[in-house]
Amino acid sequence: MFCHKCGAQIAEGAVFCHKCGTKAVYEEDAAQPAEQAVVSVAPVAAAPMRSTNTMTNQDNFKEFVDNHIQATTKFRSAEDLLKNSKPQMFLWLCFGIPAVIGLVAGGPVGSLLFGLVFGHTARWIAGGIIRNKYIAETVGRLNGKIDINDLLRFLNEYLNYLYPYFHEGKLNAGVLRIPFGIKQKSTAIIHVIPDKESAGADSWKYVFDAENDPTVLSRIIGITIFSVIQIYSPKHTCLFKTVPILQAAMEYYLKQYREGTNHVLS
Repeated sequence: MFCHKCGAQIAEGAVFCHKCGTKAVYEEDAAQPAEQAVVSVAPVAAAPMRSTNTMTNQDNFKEFVDNHIQATTKFRSAEDLLKNSKPQMFLWLCFGIPAVIGLVAGGPVGSLLFGLVFGHTARWIAGGIIRNKYIAETVGRLNGKIDINDLLRFLNEYLNYLYPYFHEGKLNAGVLRIPFGIKQKSTAIIHVIPDKESAGADSWKYVFDAENDPTVLSRIIGITIFSVIQIYSPKHTCLFKTVPILQAAMEYYLKQYREGTNHVLS
């Protein structure tokens, strides 16, 4: 055999060339890398990949909502708002202050009666004023009618990560209703209605609201006193906790989700 580098004839079985010192290469050694190369480049069936579009979209939505919460409230995220917001705290002062006055004026019994009667009345009035003002300030506007069923599907899918605060929403007479809270004592509401205040021919607006779910007893005997007792507790909390999140959800739906899917009614 001959050296593959310098061409000198070398003895059979020699390990190195006696002239240039290059390691001898035999036919069986040369064939092995070629076979290995063939094996190494053999195509391997790729494992099926799961699409991450939905997960990516929901992550983007969550980030969008949290950014809106940070910009419009003192909370860091939707979860932080839902767990730590106590919008009714100031209203309970309506009970505390009259109770102190009643205690000074008429003792414990007078404190209790004065606090309950005057305090609840003040709470009812203050809650109504604040709630109506907040609803007016959070009205959103859009051009062109939207597919309300598509909006409902979007909200149910994308707000699912906030369960058990947000539950599956439903349509009732064209109104979006989303049960709210672990015990679902109240309902978040979205009205999508024509904007009569706008000069545009095809102007619409969406208005947020909330209401209490009537107690079982009030449904049975047909009276409202039990609803009056809680008139500005569950729904007041529901309104202030859900509106910032629903505002962000509506903006995301109109600016990103709807534009990508063209769910606009002509």
